[in-house]
Amino acid sequence: MKTENLINRGRSLILRRNTLRLHSYFARLLILITLSSMASGAFAGVLLLNQIQDNGTWFPSYTTPDGGVYTEAADDFTLSANIDRITFGGGISSATEIQGLTVRFYSAAAGGGPGALLNQYDFTAGDPALNLRNDLVDVNLPSVFSATGRHFVSVQIVSVPQWSKGSANFSVLNPINGETVYTRTDSGAWSPSTSQVDMSLTVYGTTTGAPAAGGLSTDTVTRSGYLEIQGSSFGDAGQVTVGGVPAHIAHWSNSKITVYANEATPLGINDLVVTTQFGSSAALPVTVINRSSVERIQ
Repeated sequence: MKTENLINRGRSLILRRNTLRLHSYFARLLILITLSSMASGAFAGVLLLNQIQDNGTWFPSYTTPDGGVYTEAADDFTLSANIDRITFGGGISSATEIQGLTVRFYSAAAGGGPGALLNQYDFTAGDPALNLRNDLVDVNLPSVFSATGRHFVSVQIVSVPQWSKGSANFSVLNPINGETVYTRTDSGAWSPSTSQVDMSLTVYGTTTGAPAAGGLSTDTVTRSGYLEIQGSSFGDAGQVTVGGVPAHIAHWSNSKITVYANEATPLGINDLVVTTQFGSSAALPVTVINRSSVERIQ
């Protein structure tokens, strides 16, 4: 009996030791994952704006280390949000040639183009807030920029070879957002691009303003029917009501929401409203009709 008890106690000690080792392993693994996520900007806010590079045209936006060359390109955006991360598509022969960069936020001038400088962030190569490639500049801002409507943003690379920003929405099938890209040299006056395009740009952060519902995929939907809502400042969660009845959420992003109308939605013309923690959007009219007999479950 004593021998059996000793064996059981030994097994119990081994089990406890292995369990502690396992807990320690997972604790270290969690720390590594957390540090890696922080370094890669995984804790940045939600995607607020995505203007995908199409290589339609290029805009030099760089300065040489001695300041002998100075070119800058800026594009506008409209958001009510705390911006904490931003990326720019562009081109240079090698990311190792980038010695630093500056991100600038401007107001929007009444007559068009960038206005007063609102905030500037300076970085040197090797800064952990930067992720640099020859075709992409990914920047985690050290402090948020509080956007309160329409602004312009630029990134200016410090390098000897030319660095140029790529365009977005170059095709006539993709109309630009707001104004075209503005450029300047030697800190002079801004001039609009002759090409009506946007700048390759993604913006991340947290919305701080009421949602704005700008359009619907259709103005008539059946009960249980599919509907897309385009707009801005939707954030990453909220509620959509049609005729006061909550719709079923299928997808939610800052600029697009997909819903299915509730079977209990009143027939006829109803108000569609998007609501988040920051308020409600202006109502959009949508007509709700019955499903045809073919669509109903027999």
